[in-house]
Amino acid sequence: MVSSSKKKRGKQRKAAKNASNSVVLVVKDPSGNGQTEVTKSRCIELIRMGSNTMTEFLSNPDVMNDIDFRKEIADGVVPVILGCLQRCEDETFGGVIASLSSKSTLETPSLWIKALSMLYELESSCRVQIIQNIGQLVKCMCNDTARLFFKSNKHWIESITPFVKFICNILQQTNDSDDDTSKIFDIILQQDSLLASIIQWGFWDEYRPDITKLLETNECTEIVDIGRRLAGSLIMLVNKKEAITIGTTSIISKQHDPNCTISYVEGLMLTLKVTNDMKYLRTAEELIVVTNLVDKGVITEILGFGVNYFVDYDSAELVSNMSAAFLDGTIGTNENPSDTRAAFAIRSGLFDMCFGYIKRFGSVRQSEFQHMGPLFDIIRDIFSIVHEVSLQKKSRKAIRHKKGDIEEMLVLLEDGTSVTGKAKCKELVDMVRCIIDLNGSYCCRCNKSFGNKTDVKQCNGCGCMTYCSEACQKKDWLNGHKLACCKTYTDETAGQFQGRIQPLEVPENERIAESLKNVEINITTIQLKLFLDNSEAILHQARSLDIPLCDCVVLFNLRPCPVKVECKLYTDVYNTPEVRKGFTDTRSRENITCIYTGSFNGGKDQDINASMIDMQRFFPYSWLYFGTDTIDTSNDTTSKRRVVKASSRWKSANKKA
Repeated sequence: MVSSSKKKRGKQRKAAKNASNSVVLVVKDPSGNGQTEVTKSRCIELIRMGSNTMTEFLSNPDVMNDIDFRKEIADGVVPVILGCLQRCEDETFGGVIASLSSKSTLETPSLWIKALSMLYELESSCRVQIIQNIGQLVKCMCNDTARLFFKSNKHWIESITPFVKFICNILQQTNDSDDDTSKIFDIILQQDSLLASIIQWGFWDEYRPDITKLLETNECTEIVDIGRRLAGSLIMLVNKKEAITIGTTSIISKQHDPNCTISYVEGLMLTLKVTNDMKYLRTAEELIVVTNLVDKGVITEILGFGVNYFVDYDSAELVSNMSAAFLDGTIGTNENPSDTRAAFAIRSGLFDMCFGYIKRFGSVRQSEFQHMGPLFDIIRDIFSIVHEVSLQKKSRKAIRHKKGDIEEMLVLLEDGTSVTGKAKCKELVDMVRCIIDLNGSYCCRCNKSFGNKTDVKQCNGCGCMTYCSEACQKKDWLNGHKLACCKTYTDETAGQFQGRIQPLEVPENERIAESLKNVEINITTIQLKLFLDNSEAILHQARSLDIPLCDCVVLFNLRPCPVKVECKLYTDVYNTPEVRKGFTDTRSRENITCIYTGSFNGGKDQDINASMIDMQRFFPYSWLYFGTDTIDTSNDTTSKRRVVKASSRWKSANKKA
């Protein structure tokens, strides 16, 4: 009875064993003598022994498409191959092969990579196991300076193409919607140096002659193509933080060139000039618009492409959109556009690019022009951003540096009636004229324009007022600057004060305080010019109110482009009886009150009102009719104005104004 039972169990075990080996594959015998049927156990044994033929069969799609056989061997073969590859950094390939078997025939470790790639692609059950155990392989293959695999440069060269295809295979499979996708994606991107290597592969043909001379031309081309495709697809899959990592990665490994500063975004623009492939432009736009990845090199390459390369309408729209994005510089923040970026862009050809697009696409027939509206809307946004920071120190200096070139381009555009005859084009030209006007330098007394060689006098007290002569400086001092220079903004002097009335305090942040000071100086230099240039509009609006000019407050809003000028009755600006009384008691009957509102970089942690600046100035209203040369205010009643204590509410109203 017992014997019968043992026999039965033995038969069952034998049957189970036979079942496990029932799936067979007809392959060439490792000894080279004919063919043989290989079972699961025999296949694993041959791989473990280092059979060249069997390992090569595992990378053959025709063989591995046998689903039953593949499933049978995967759980046994994968650990064997992974175990061998994990020794690639510390041992030689010959040493590893010798340790497997004296009968090993494997000729190159690249076959292990090919077999692993095929198993990964076709057998999803082993993917996580593979990903978790290829760290040493990745480390060796990503070191493109040492280029050692199993301590051999030869094996690295043989294996780099299969390795790149293997990584491509992994990331392409990760796009599938299986349960392990997220886990696999996170693991693979955490592998040391892999993400940077993927980016750098795409630039080997141009920047790594030390590698390309070792590879076949078709191999190098394939690797470069894979690198470019993978980097582009990764951007669409990763989060913003990882996208920033991609965009800022150097296109040359630090081991090879630690001084390389060319980022991936800049590299895309460089590649675009060679290939003229729009996909690189779209990828660069994605990175810049979404992640705000910009440095000087990126700005230079974008504008250089926009200025110097022949592009179609779609390319022009993409480049303009990228330019507007990096100029804005406020993605994800509450800050104003960047003065530094705008200044560098202006010097690098921003206006040249925009004028080129206006001239080229604005001269088409009216029926075709209607389809180009988005481009001109983007250019308008660019000019608006430049205008917004044009009173900042760096942008103002850059505009003045390019002023001659810009004016010359404006003349050329205005001579082309087919361009300026269109409303959108004329609007853009008017915006640039406004930017140029606001960035001149003028005498604060007589409105004389300063050239590069003009001897400019500056008030030694406040440093804000500029004059063409000592005579103008003296006249302006007597006309009211004495109060502004002392910065004495009190209830007693509120009605006479000429200067900044908002913000009331200097910001604690030194950078912001410096920005405020520069904007204050720059607004001061254009106050008289704006007043005189808009004299007709001011007089026209005052007549429509049917009131004396001394009862008017002229509001100059410097934030829109062109500048908005509005004349209001003082009761509409100071809207309580106490405030009105303070205004009438302290003002001069010969002057008209002007308030200038602009912006400065108040910082993302500042209240929004902190990034606004209001400045007050009084001008004899006779200047609206006769200009500044017809009256000497040093002896008239405007220098002898009565000072009456004003309500503190008057001060508050001036802030709001």
